[in-house]
Amino acid sequence: MSLPTIAGVQSRIHMLPDRPPFMIIREMAEVFDMEARLITRQFQKNRHEFPEGYYFVLTPEEYRAQSALLVQTAERSRTDLEQFGFTEKGALLLLRFMSGEQAIRATIALIDAFTDLRDGTMDRLRVAAFKDQVSYIGRSKMRLAIKLAAAEGWSFGKLWDEHDWSAPKLGREVEDMRIRGYIPQHALFVPHYVYQRRKSERELMEIHAEDERQMKLGLH
Repeated sequence: MSLPTIAGVQSRIHMLPDRPPFMIIREMAEVFDMEARLITRQFQKNRHEFPEGYYFVLTPEEYRAQSALLVQTAERSRTDLEQFGFTEKGALLLLRFMSGEQAIRATIALIDAFTDLRDGTMDRLRVAAFKDQVSYIGRSKMRLAIKLAAAEGWSFGKLWDEHDWSAPKLGREVEDMRIRGYIPQHALFVPHYVYQRRKSERELMEIHAEDERQMKLGLH
């Protein structure tokens, strides 16, 4: 009685849009060397114990997509064994109702498989976020200067003194990078007077736009 491999379990974990990773009973039975009818019986007997989010009913479209991924005939009808998708928590709870050494081994394998899958997903997300940050910052000398200044612990005033950008423009970029999470929340605090200058610039632009509008209308 061998312990299923992480790769073996992960090959039975499905991904569909807007759904958490899930497994179906038939494949759980295959990979954990259990009888599907026994697992199904335990689920039907204890279904009231499963909170919302522990399992869901596959729509016909989701079932066809899931079946296609399994290289199965997508047109076949769903069975009671295959219409339910069990999330990580749901699959673990389902195994809890099973007894014997194989159930214990299956639980260990399931935990390892989902943990490894989750870690791998987070790694991919971190890489994607880093690439996005490099792309965003790399297109602008100002953003690069802000990133370096934040890393060095500079004040906003020192950063402004070192460059010839306007304070409002620099302040807007700092706040945008803070919102995006590209610099720490406490870094490069933008003084209040910068917001006042930004407000004054906006008012001047609005006055200028109104003057142009009135000139076009022949009111000046």
